[in-house]
This record gives sequence, structure tokens and C-alpha cells, in this order.
Amino acid sequence: MIRLFALLTLSVLCKCVNTFAQCTPSVPSNAVVVNSTTTINGGFDPVWVCSGDTLHSDGGFHNVFLEPGSLMTTDGGIDTIYVKEGATFIMGGGIHVIFYVSLSDLDINGGIPYQYSCASLTYDYTHAPVNGCALLPVAAFSASDSTICTKTCISFQSASVSAVTWQWLFEGASPSSSTEENPENICYNTPGVYDVTLIVSSGNANDTLMLTDFITVFPETPVPVLTQSNDTLFSSQGYLTYQWYVGDTLPIAGATNYFYVADSSGSFTIVVTDSNGCQSSALINAVITGLPNLSASSAALMVYPNPASTTITISSTDGERLYFCDLTGHLLLTVKASSSRQTDVNISSLPQVFLIRTDKGEVMKVVRE
Repeated sequence: MIRLFALLTLSVLCKCVNTFAQCTPSVPSNAVVVNSTTTINGGFDPVWVCSGDTLHSDGGFHNVFLEPGSLMTTDGGIDTIYVKEGATFIMGGGIHVIFYVSLSDLDINGGIPYQYSCASLTYDYTHAPVNGCALLPVAAFSASDSTICTKTCISFQSASVSAVTWQWLFEGASPSSSTEENPENICYNTPGVYDVTLIVSSGNANDTLMLTDFITVFPETPVPVLTQSNDTLFSSQGYLTYQWYVGDTLPIAGATNYFYVADSSGSFTIVVTDSNGCQSSALINAVITGLPNLSASSAALMVYPNPASTTITISSTDGERLYFCDLTGHLLLTVKASSSRQTDVNISSLPQVFLIRTDKGEVMKVVRE
């Protein structure tokens, strides 16, 4: 025994964090349940010490499972001790193997313990005695989303431990509470920042988790205002993105500007997105009677010849920017009008039909022969 002790004295094990199986031990079916102040000296049975209870031992070989709030004191023996965070283990001497989470739970005054730090220590109660410890519940939860738009509904999922009942409180939501384990269709209709609270019970104890400002609800996106000028449909501006649809279901490829040139009459919808990712939409019933005047759309903007083959001359205000777009509103080219108010532009690389738009919102449709 002296040689063994000397050998172990020379063997100093480094304290490193582990995630192996010993950090998730199983409480065996033959564990002795300690649910009061108890002394056990010697013996080979495993011991399960409940929260709020105390085990004293002066030796023997034990696998001891300490719950949070429990206490064990020992003066010796070669034991394997599992110390959950919040439990207390006091050793006056002897050689022990200890698995623990927090060093603050250990009071080691003698011996050379083998200490293994676990990132977390979780017991498997599958085979634990049915008359064992009343397990303390731990409240935990997540949500399908935590940053949402007004009038959005989300779901919540409980990740609580040892819970048999659930009481949810949803600030600012409808419904404002639930007793389901995983409530769905929790709707937020008013912008703001809201708390979520979960109270769980194991039947013997409760635990509460409140996440402050957990849900952020963004304001509603203003509904865009739609207008029509000749064959061009316009949305009010100031949004992050735009998407035009035929009717309200068929997206138009490439139609992602605030205006759209329609080639036929019918209903068109625009869906706009703001900087928070929230959307709004509006529908317009457009009546297209034919191409607008190809010679000029106003006295300030003139294009000739139109139709043209390779070059057009644009008459516009001095220094004004001219935007060349395809019929979906995609920007192709930007030109600054010359000081002479007569600007020549080569259009040989542009589509057969394209638009010229000024800073003032004037639009001209140009046909390339």
C-alpha cells in the first residue's frame, strides 16, 4: 500500500476539460439514494445524493453522484465522485477520482485526487431508482425567429430539463401566454422589443427563465403607391428592393426597379422590401393603349432620330443625367447631358427597345432599327 501511494504521489494528472463519456454518467439501478443526512462507511454500492442532502463517509469504494445543492464529506477511500455544478465535495485525505464542472465546488485538503474538469456534467437517469431524488427542473428555450416583422407569427421550443409543466409568458404577443411544451402561432402585431418568460415545474420544484428584449418586432413597411404614365408603371421610392409580378403570383424576371414598362394591359403587383427585410405590396390595373409618343415625352427631353440605327441625339437640360434602361427597368448606361444640350450617344450595343429617363422623371422609349 505504501508503494502504491508513493507511485500515485508521483503521478500528477493535468486538469483539462473533457467531453468524454465520464461527463455523462448513468445513475445505476442499484444506487443507494441519500435523501437525508447519511453516513456510509465502506461498501461497494453506488450512491446518489439528492439536492439539499448530505453524505458523510470515512472510506470505501463508491461511485457517488452528487446533485446540485448536495454535500459530501470524506476522510479517505478511493472513490469516483461526480460533482454537478452547485454541489459541494469536501475531502480531508485519500485518493479520489473526481469529475466536476466548477473548482469552487471542491474543498480538497489532502490526498492526490485525479481531477477531470467537464465542460458540463449530465446524468443519465434512464435506469436510476424510481424512488430516487426529486430532480430539479432547469428552464431553457429557443424560438423559430427573434427578429421579425409586424404581424408575424413564430413558434417556441422548450429545451428544459426535468420539466412536467410549462408556463409561457409572451410580452406584446397574441396569445400572451401558453401552457404547451412547444407553443406555435405566437403572433406579434405591434412593433417593439419584448421579453419572453418560461416557468417550468418538475412537480416538486420550479425554475424560471426570462430573456429580456428577446423578440424584436420591426414596424410595418409602408404600402407603395402605384401610378401609370403611358405604358410605364411607377412605385413610390425609398425601399431597398422591388419585384414586379404579373397579377399577384408570377414574378417578372429582371423587373426589380421602382418602375416597369408593361407590354399589355392587366393587373400588376409590386412587392417592396425595406432595410429590415420586411415587405409590403400593392396592385395596379394597367390599361396599355400603345406606345407613347416616340418623338418626345416633354419639351425638355427630345430624342432623334427615333427609331435610330447606331446613334441618337438627345436634347435635354444642361448637365442633367440621362439613364438608359431596358424594359424591366435595369440600368444599362448613365450619360451626363452636354453643356450644349445636344448629346450624341452610340446605341449599337443597347437592346432593340430601351428607355431613356431623366433626373426629373421624364421617360422616352427608343427603338433601335
